[in-house]
Amino acid sequence: MQSNKIEWFIPIRTVSEANIHEYWKKSWRRHEKQKNDIQFIWQSQKPNVVLPCTVTFTRLSMKELDEEDNLRMAFKSIKDKVAALLIPGLAPGRADGDKRITWKYAQEKSRKLGINLKIEW
Repeated sequence: MQSNKIEWFIPIRTVSEANIHEYWKKSWRRHEKQKNDIQFIWQSQKPNVVLPCTVTFTRLSMKELDEEDNLRMAFKSIKDKVAALLIPGLAPGRADGDKRITWKYAQEKSRKLGINLKIEW
């Protein structure tokens, strides 16, 4: 069986939603920028991903987050957008529950801030 993979670096800022206290509009703007950045690279690359697949998010930052809760929360809006692109037509935030998608999270200390997005099928 042939295995396919795409891997992108995206300079998206991710923060722990549990540890940050900010005005809701600032958070909303960050989430919208994250989703727009994902949409842009998806449309420019036009990947032909077939389900089932595994999506791995790797956070690149100088500080690490608690892996169990904070790391996952930092990727919530990004995860929702990737899922919506993989399974279009569902209500926002619903596609990420599809059992054909396996979600993985990682982080690396780096001076180069952003995320690595890898999808394997």
